[in-house]
Amino acid sequence: MALPWILRQIAKALPQPDNVFFRDDDGHLHSHSTTLGKRTEEIYIQGGSMTQTFNGVSTYVTYRWEGKVLTCVAVKAGAPKEEASSRRWIEPDGCTMVSESSFRKDRSQPWAKLRRTWTLDLTRGRGA
Repeated sequence: MALPWILRQIAKALPQPDNVFFRDDDGHLHSHSTTLGKRTEEIYIQGGSMTQTFNGVSTYVTYRWEGKVLTCVAVKAGAPKEEASSRRWIEPDGCTMVSESSFRKDRSQPWAKLRRTWTLDLTRGRGA
């Protein structure tokens, strides 16, 4: 699913988010991003989960490591037909984390895909 032309132009004009990641002393993967002044912090722990609420709709996300790839599945309360999933991994350079996310409103729609990258925050921890 492609974004409309005007939204693509707006996205090009916006500053890129501040995406960084690191691993703590226990080996847990952390990331944060700042977009339009809002900072989102995440900690990815095997079997972990989180809940986010936006515009009155709560999203429950579960995390699971499959080897070196973290998989996330999101379920929206109030929008049971919407599907979202994500895969994250650290590139062999140890300095880049990649996220590939897929979304769709219902099974009759094609998947919309988003690929983002994070850089290693050397002041807060380590990479791979």
